[in-house]
Amino acid sequence: MLALDVLVCGLLFFFFFFFSSSLFSPKLTTFSCPSACANGTYQNLQGQDSCITCPVHSSSNISATSCSCFDGFVFQNEQCVSSQDVGTPAPTSTPAPTSAPSSIVTWLPYTVYAVYFLLVIVTYFVLRKKNPEANNATFITSGLALFDFATSCLFVWEMYTQPDNFALFIASVVCVSVAFGVNIILVFVLIFTELRKSEVVEKYLERYSWIAAAAAFLSGANFGVISILNSHIWDAPLFKIGWNPGTELKVGTLGLVGNIVEDIPQFVIQIIGVVKFGSSSPITILSLAATSVSLVLTFLRRIFLFLVLRHGPTARKRRDLKKSQRESRNTKEEIEMVQ
Repeated sequence: MLALDVLVCGLLFFFFFFFSSSLFSPKLTTFSCPSACANGTYQNLQGQDSCITCPVHSSSNISATSCSCFDGFVFQNEQCVSSQDVGTPAPTSTPAPTSAPSSIVTWLPYTVYAVYFLLVIVTYFVLRKKNPEANNATFITSGLALFDFATSCLFVWEMYTQPDNFALFIASVVCVSVAFGVNIILVFVLIFTELRKSEVVEKYLERYSWIAAAAAFLSGANFGVISILNSHIWDAPLFKIGWNPGTELKVGTLGLVGNIVEDIPQFVIQIIGVVKFGSSSPITILSLAATSVSLVLTFLRRIFLFLVLRHGPTARKRRDLKKSQRESRNTKEEIEMVQ
C-alpha cells in the first residue's frame, strides 16, 4: 500500500510540474536568437529559435532586442504610424514591445507550485508513519483543494488586469464567490445536523470550536476539506469529531455541489482564456492544471467513497442489522395482533 502511495504521489508531482512547465514555458535552447537576428528583425525573449519582424517603418537596434520607429513616425497600436496622423511631434526613436520577463521569473510560479506540492507529499508520509490507520489522504486532497482555490483567485485577478478579458473576470468572480458561499452554508447545515444527533459531536464542538470554525471556513474553498475533522490525523483529538461513516457519504455527495457550481464552470472559463484569448501565463496554466486534477480526484474519490460506504463489509453489516431489527419489530407487531 505504501508503494502505491509513493507511485501515485510521484506521478502527480512530476506530471504537473514537468508537463505544464515544458509545454507552456519558454524553451531554453542553446541558440540565442538576438545574436543571430538580421537587421529589421528582433527577439526579446531569451533562448528562442526564431526572430520577429519589426513593424513597417522601423528597424532593430544593434543587439536586435527591440525595434525603433524611423524619424517622423511614432509607435502606436503595435505599429509605427506617421506623427502627422496622430498630431504629436515624432520622437527620434520609439521602442517596440517591451522586454519579456527573464526565464527565472517565468519558472518561478512552477517552482513555487512544485515546492508546495512536495511539502504536502512529505507531510502526508510523516502523518502516515505516525498513524497508518488514519485517513491521511484527506491531507493531500485538502492541500490540493486549497491550492486549486488559490490559483482560481489568482486567475480572477489576472482576468481583472486584462481589459479584453473582462467578461471572463465577471464569470470567474461569480463562480468562485457563489461556490464559496454555498459550501460554507452546506458545511454549517451538515455540522448542525450532526450536532443534533450526536453527543460526541456536541462535546467536540464545545472543546474544539475554533478548529471546527477554521475547517468550515477552509471548506468554502472545497467542501471536502471538512472531512479533515474526522480524519484521525496524527491520532490527535483535534481531528476526531466522531460522526458516523454515513456522514462521510454526505460529505461526498454535498461536495458535488461545489464541483458543479465552481470547478466545472471555472474549468470551462480557463479553457476559453487559453484558447480564445491566448492567455498562457503561468497563473492560467497552473490554475487550469489544478482545476483539472481537482475535478478528476474529486469525482474518483466520490465514486470510491460511495462504493465503500454502500457496498463494503461495514455497510452490509449495517444493512443486515437494520433488516434484523425490522423483522424483529414486524414479528412483535404480529404477536401483539394475535393476542
